[in-house]
Amino acid sequence: MDASRDPLSDAEDSVESAVVVEFLRLYAADRDAGRPRDVSAYRARFPGFEAMIEAEFDRLARHEPPGADASVSIAGTTVSDPAELARTIAQDRYEVLETIGRGGMGVVSRVRDRRLGRDLAMKVIAERPNRKPGTGSNSVHWRRFVDEAQITGQLAHPGIVPVHDLGIDEQGRVYFTMALVRGEDFRSVIDRVHEADDDGWTLSRALQVVIRVCEAVAFAHANGVIHRDLKPTNVMVGAFGEAYVLDWGLARLRDADRRAAGPGDAGTDESSPSRTMAGDVIGTPAYMSPEQARGDHDRVDFASDVYSIGAMLFHLLSGAAPFAEEPSSRVVLRRVVDGPPPDLGASAPRAAPELVAICEKAMARDPSARYPSVDALAEDLRAFADMRVVRAFETGALAEARKWVRRNRALAITGLVAVLALAIGLVFSIVQKRTAEQQTRVAEAQRLAADRQAARADKNFELAREVVDRMVARVASTELADVPGMSEVRRDLMLEAVGFQRLLDDGSPHTSGELGRVLVRLALIHNALDELDAAEAAALESVTLLERGLAGESDRAAFALSLMDARKVLAEVARDRESFEDAERELSAGAAVADRWTGRGVHELEFLRRNARIVNVRAELARRQRHRADAGALRREAAELALRAVDLGDGSASDRLFAGMVLRNLAMNLAQNGEFDAAESTIRDALTRLESATPGDPSERERRHVLGVAWDTLAMILGRTGRLDDGIDAGGSSVRIQTEVCRDFPGIARFRHELGRCLGNLAKLRYERGDGATSREQLVESIDHLAAAVALAPDNLTFRRTLVSSRKTRCSLLIADGRARDAAMCAARLGADSPIDGALYLSVCVGLTSADRTLPADDRDSDVREFTDLALELLHGILPTHEDVEGSRMLLQKPEFDPIRDEDSFRELERILERRRSEEER
Repeated sequence: MDASRDPLSDAEDSVESAVVVEFLRLYAADRDAGRPRDVSAYRARFPGFEAMIEAEFDRLARHEPPGADASVSIAGTTVSDPAELARTIAQDRYEVLETIGRGGMGVVSRVRDRRLGRDLAMKVIAERPNRKPGTGSNSVHWRRFVDEAQITGQLAHPGIVPVHDLGIDEQGRVYFTMALVRGEDFRSVIDRVHEADDDGWTLSRALQVVIRVCEAVAFAHANGVIHRDLKPTNVMVGAFGEAYVLDWGLARLRDADRRAAGPGDAGTDESSPSRTMAGDVIGTPAYMSPEQARGDHDRVDFASDVYSIGAMLFHLLSGAAPFAEEPSSRVVLRRVVDGPPPDLGASAPRAAPELVAICEKAMARDPSARYPSVDALAEDLRAFADMRVVRAFETGALAEARKWVRRNRALAITGLVAVLALAIGLVFSIVQKRTAEQQTRVAEAQRLAADRQAARADKNFELAREVVDRMVARVASTELADVPGMSEVRRDLMLEAVGFQRLLDDGSPHTSGELGRVLVRLALIHNALDELDAAEAAALESVTLLERGLAGESDRAAFALSLMDARKVLAEVARDRESFEDAERELSAGAAVADRWTGRGVHELEFLRRNARIVNVRAELARRQRHRADAGALRREAAELALRAVDLGDGSASDRLFAGMVLRNLAMNLAQNGEFDAAESTIRDALTRLESATPGDPSERERRHVLGVAWDTLAMILGRTGRLDDGIDAGGSSVRIQTEVCRDFPGIARFRHELGRCLGNLAKLRYERGDGATSREQLVESIDHLAAAVALAPDNLTFRRTLVSSRKTRCSLLIADGRARDAAMCAARLGADSPIDGALYLSVCVGLTSADRTLPADDRDSDVREFTDLALELLHGILPTHEDVEGSRMLLQKPEFDPIRDEDSFRELERILERRRSEEER
């Protein structure tokens, strides 16, 4: 759901407001520069809004006294005209209920939107006393206020509160409305982390809030926006764990003109280090970067926000803001300018060294020494949360390898020798080749010696290439893949190998093909780590290089095999993004390669293996598109090819693993068709093949993973045939195996996904047997793992869909238990990924709560109002612009929405859809 999209038909008003604000900026800038323009110039600047621009221009001319500053006009209202202000829509549409916050920029109130029947937050500008609107510091103040509304309204991110409307109230004050966020600020959360009470707020949970803040700020940076006032009180944490970055009043566009700040904007309250100060120094001293503290606006950039987030992390770890012991903001400013921040190790002696390193890097005095981006800061925080190596603490692949070396010394020495030989070989070959080239230009008398030297150089060049090949083979081997913690190390080492291979590429078909083969191996590693964009980029480049290599004479079969691997990676990336046509096209291209090479007597077994894997992906593609018959036929074909590879080959672990995997897939298809006897026989055959592999074999990690999935499939088959006890035993085996795999490889998203899915299946079996309490606990654990998988691989739609399904199951169970509030909390989380499902369950919770006479009337009414508002917000966020108008209208007829059907906002939504249907019919 696009959280910033205006959910109702007043979107056009917001567009008009934006146009008028931009017109006013141009008008004021032209006046300040002494270059007044004719109305035709502005009309030409805003095509499609000519009439509105002309009316605004005339209104400004009519109300502006000679020599006075221009009045402010927004959405057709002029501040200097009280009579017209009395007719503004604000006083008719919004009812102020209570004040919920005050700041330097304005007052925030909770208001009731009479038109749509919803509660919103309204921020009203706080005009400076004894100042004319639009003049002096009030002009700067007004511009910042409007900037906040415009900037926030353009940042469509779940962690940034969407702005709905911009206008002027009956008192002539500029205001904007936004979604009402319920929760507490992050400073309160930090206080709770450091309190002894066990209220659920731990350091680990609070770190997730910091990561979400990083994600929201990174999105702003990607759109060129610098916040400039990040601090815990500007972060709201919702009741369900959501994090919102607030107060964008000091934000600016990175490439915008630097505005000079007047001294009249200085803060008036110096008693607190957390007081925001506007003017020559912009920001909050305790969380302000040195360049901000000096007022050096030209150097205030994205790195300044990195510093501020580091200061928030300092506060979280130590329990107090940096320099909190100082008596005033002015003293804090001097401390920030004059020296480094306090020693976090002394302030938080129990903090993990990795977190201390992250904080110190983020708060480096030199901006170039900080993290290069907020994304990089977030990645280190995620690495700490996932128990991976933190780059600020130990950097690079060597740091990660050091941890691994202590457990695998012999293997590490072998790899080190290979890398050392590679470096020596490359240097030697380059020196020798240059020497040879020089000597060939010498006199004829030295020709024979030069030829011998050139031959040696060519030999050394081949030796260097062989060393690279050995390095690539070692890094790509499944032996390293099965070592816990080595996945990211393999990726980084393979990236280095790609760099070496590029040095050896002379543009010939052969060296281009070799580079393509290395890139395929890199793509396979990226794909295994669910790094879809990186996998796609490497695979696409490899396809171009391999096709060039196939035009040569040597190693063509090897290049063809790698080309099939590249096509399969591209198909799997497209499949996970649900681009099924693209996936099918890549699979067809890969199969065409197999057709051209099969029967030539070259690498027949390898082409058979590749073809079996392509058919298996094609079967999965058919299953996801609900083509069950096609999926079944393709499953059988894949199984036949895989078993033939086992028979023709040497019984390798990888062949047995793949055969077990495709037999498991075939068993699932048989069970879905009701052929349970055949399904059980097939899955037991798969288990036998998977368990026959010797522990420690290559592909051991994948074998354990697929073995756990196979046990889960057997559990499902046993449960479907009424053998619940046996099914629960099999499901327990599956969960134990998957838990061990996730423990050893915590950063692999698909392993987390499968553990969550298997836990959910086991929970269903326990529920059917009557183990309600255990079932619910396992379902919650399942959802945690599925959410972790989505966080690790946010682009994988399959993972997200499984999470949605599990949350729907939990909502249903909570509703069945009569736990309406817990169900509503679950539905709100569900709504983040599936707004319609979330709204539906929230509406059911409204009905349950309304009928619950055991609740005090005030609590019951409050819950009903809260659940109703959440449900309507979710519906308004998606249905008014949904492509399927008729489907949306039918959806609203569902009886589950009866508890909220009489709400004005619900009726308005029905009218919107009816208007759209009528327009389409016309």
